[in-house]
Amino acid sequence: MQVQIKTYADTVTWLNRFGYLTTNQPSLWQHDYAVDSMQRVYGLKRDSIAGPVTRSAMSQFRCGCHDSSIASSIQAITVDAKHCRWQKDTITYAISSRFKILGNRRASRDLIHEGFRIYAVLTGLTFKRMSWNRADIRIGAARGPRYGFDGAGSILAWAEMPCSDTDVKLLAAFDLDESWEELNALAIWLHELGHLMGLAHSDDPADLMAPYYNKVITLPQAGDKSRLAWLYKRLLGPPEPPPGIPLGEHEVSGSMVVVPGAVTIRLNLNGA
Repeated sequence: MQVQIKTYADTVTWLNRFGYLTTNQPSLWQHDYAVDSMQRVYGLKRDSIAGPVTRSAMSQFRCGCHDSSIASSIQAITVDAKHCRWQKDTITYAISSRFKILGNRRASRDLIHEGFRIYAVLTGLTFKRMSWNRADIRIGAARGPRYGFDGAGSILAWAEMPCSDTDVKLLAAFDLDESWEELNALAIWLHELGHLMGLAHSDDPADLMAPYYNKVITLPQAGDKSRLAWLYKRLLGPPEPPPGIPLGEHEVSGSMVVVPGAVTIRLNLNGA
């Protein structure tokens, strides 16, 4: 079920939540400019009016990360130019021991491993599964406003970006209130993993990194790949698995999958 944006107050709340406004009492100019920016990002007719079409777009499933980084720039790569990227070549990750958004925990974990396999090919980075306390990227699931979620509908997931001068630990989370079996969970994870690699939202509706969920776009697109190539100075290849190697294991390097010993991880996301 999608959240409905029906009133002026709903619109202002939404615009603030996703970075188009910074005040709950905007002037007419601030409101109209924010709506115009949102319409550009969403590929709508830019009339600065929050009418039925615009409010319907605001009601779509989407990522919980802000759009403010692209609200004032047509070229999303200018955001990436802030050097939001990992400074090292091997990134570790951990999955909450209770992580389950699909039918069972194994399927949910395999979804995460597959995302890292794809991005290993696109970035040339190596991803290794690690204990929760030591991992660079920590992945869990939660529900409620405390974790940036709004119940069923609207925000599906969110992830932090590596925009510090030095590498710091990042979090990613999925909303437990969503009906994940009805969504393309891999596409949503690949979008969030784009953030974890340093990609801000794109204002190109054809990109996977557009802020809203599009069931037709299931993999990183040309725009997403070119931005990754710019960040990691990588010639891109198709994210295809090597012959005879199973997916969903614990270490991914380039297009290779390595199976190390089992790792025990523990939860640290308040019941996620």
